Amino acid sequence: MNKKLLALMLALCLVLSLAACGGAAASSAPADASASGETAAASEDTTPAAEDAAQPADDTQEAAPDASAEEADAEAPEETAEVPPTELPLSDGSETFQVWMGISPAAMNYISSLAENETYKEIMNRTGVNLEFIHFHPSTETEEFNLVMASGDYPDVMNGVANNYTGGADQGIEDEVFLDLNDYLEDCAPHYYSIIHSDKSLYEAVTTPEGAAVGFYSVYEEPRLNDIGYIIRQDWLTKLGLETPKTYDQLHEALAGFKDEFGATDALFIPASGVSDTFIAGFDVGSGMYLDGDTVKYGPLEEGYKEYLQLMADWYAEGLIYHDFPFYGNELNFRDPGAVGAGQVACFRSETGDMAMFGDFSEDPDILFTAMAPVGKNEGDTIHMTDMAPSRADTLRWSVTTGCEDPELIIAMVDYLYSEEGALLCNYGIEGETFDFDEQGVPHFSDLIYNNPEYDYRTAVFIYVMDAGPTVVDPMRGAGTYTQEQLDSWGIWAADNLDYSGVIPARVTLKAEDSEYNNIASDIETFMDEYTVKYVTGELSFDTYDTDFVEKLRSMDAERMVELYQDAYDEYLAG
Repeated sequence: MNKKLLALMLALCLVLSLAACGGAAASSAPADASASGETAAASEDTTPAAEDAAQPADDTQEAAPDASAEEADAEAPEETAEVPPTELPLSDGSETFQVWMGISPAAMNYISSLAENETYKEIMNRTGVNLEFIHFHPSTETEEFNLVMASGDYPDVMNGVANNYTGGADQGIEDEVFLDLNDYLEDCAPHYYSIIHSDKSLYEAVTTPEGAAVGFYSVYEEPRLNDIGYIIRQDWLTKLGLETPKTYDQLHEALAGFKDEFGATDALFIPASGVSDTFIAGFDVGSGMYLDGDTVKYGPLEEGYKEYLQLMADWYAEGLIYHDFPFYGNELNFRDPGAVGAGQVACFRSETGDMAMFGDFSEDPDILFTAMAPVGKNEGDTIHMTDMAPSRADTLRWSVTTGCEDPELIIAMVDYLYSEEGALLCNYGIEGETFDFDEQGVPHFSDLIYNNPEYDYRTAVFIYVMDAGPTVVDPMRGAGTYTQEQLDSWGIWAADNLDYSGVIPARVTLKAEDSEYNNIASDIETFMDEYTVKYVTGELSFDTYDTDFVEKLRSMDAERMVELYQDAYDEYLAG
C-alpha cells in the first residue's frame, strides 16, 4: 500500500483503552460498521474500487432519520490518534468460522474455494483463525440467501446481503439473524472503529437507519465514486472530427455518426428500465426520490422526466439505442464484449478496469474508448446527480450472524484487515511474491500478477489476492497496467459541473414498519416497470402522457409516497 494510504489510515485511528478480545494474544480497542449505490451493478473489476461482483443494483442506501442527541454525539468526528498494530496471532488455530459468499465463476475454473487463495491462506496463517467458505454462483445469490434465512441455520459470516433482509438490516438484527456490531467494535475492532468514527458522513453511510452496525464495509481513504461510468468510442469521434460529447445534441450527433459511418446498429446502451441516472440528470430530475433544496421530489411526477423519455424515444426510433435493452435484466453495465468489438455498441456504462480490453474482441486496430461525463442541455450546465454522491464507504462486506459462537474472535480477525499491515495484505498480497515496493515506497504487483504465464491478470488476482472484502481499499491497485484513458476516467467521471446536493442522505429512509409507503411503492414499481419502457420504445404515445402516466401515478398515491419521504427527511434534519 502506498505511503500516503498507510499514513492516512494511521492518522484516522483513535486509541482508547484497550481490552483483550478474541482469543490468544489478541489486541483490541474501539471499532464500528454499515453502508451503501445508476449505483453498482454486478461488477467483476479486479480493482477493489469496483469489485462488487454479484451485488444487487441499488440506487439508494437505506438508513434512517431517527437519531437521539446521544447518537448524534457518537456520530460526530472524533480526534484521532494512532492505534497500535494488532498483536498476532489472535488464536491458536483451533477455531474455524464459516463464511458465506459468492465467488467469481472465472475463479472457479482454477480454485474450488477462496480457502485456496494465497492471500486468504496468509490471513489465516497470520491470525490463527481458520475460514471455511460456503460458495455459490453470484447469479443465485438471492435464492441462496432466502434458503439460508428459511433454514434458520446461519453460517458465522455472510457477505454483502444483510441489507437485503426482508424489512431491512435493522429488522434482521431485531429478528436475531445478524449481530449489531456496535456491541463489539469498540473493544474488539479498534482500527475499524477509529476509521468510521473519524468521519460523520462515513459513519452515517456505514450504519443502519437505527444506528446499528450490521457488518463491516470496505472503505476508502478519501470520498470517491465507484470506478464506473459511460465510455464512448474515441477513435470514431476522432475520425468524425468530434469532441467527447458534453450535451445531448453533441451526443446525438456522435451516435448518428457512429450508425451512419461505422454501422453501429445499437450505438447507445441504456438500462432495462429505460432510465439512466447518468442521462436523466441533465433534465434536473432523478429516476426516483431526490432533493430539490430541502424538498423531496419524485422524478416521474416532474416535467423533466417526460423530457428525458421523449429524447430517449426519439433516439430509439432513429435506431441509436440498443434495441433489446428492455430484456437486459438488472445489469447496468454492458457486458457483451463481442458486440462492442464488432462495432455494434459504442457508448455504454462500464468500468475503468475494462476500458482497454475491448480491443481483444475487435479486428479494428484503432478501437479506443474514453470516459464520458454526464451530458446536459448546454455546455457548462450544472448536472444535478441524484443517484449517488462521492463517499468513503464502498460496499457492505462481512456481517456476523447469531449463529456465530465466538463473535469476538472473528470480529478481531476482520479488524486486522483494516490495520496498516492487514490492508496491505488484502490489497496486494505477499511482499516478494505478488508485489514489491518501488523506490518511493509504493507497492506494485509483481509479474506473478501482471505477467503470469498461466493466468491472465484477472485470474491471477482471483487466485493470489483478495478480490473484494472488508478492508481499506487502495483504488490504485491494479493501475500499473492502465492506459492513459483509464487513468483519466476517474477525473472525467468526477467532472467539476456535477452537483450532488440532490442525493438524499444515506440515513434518510422510511422505517421498515411503514406499510403504507411500502404498499404504495410496490404498486407504483410494477406500473413503472411497464410504462416507462413502453414510452421509450414507442408503444405508448406522449399525446396522452399527462393523463395516462402522471395522473395515473397520482391516483396511485405517488404524492402521498413523497409526503412520507419528506417526513423522513424532515425528521433527519431535526436530528
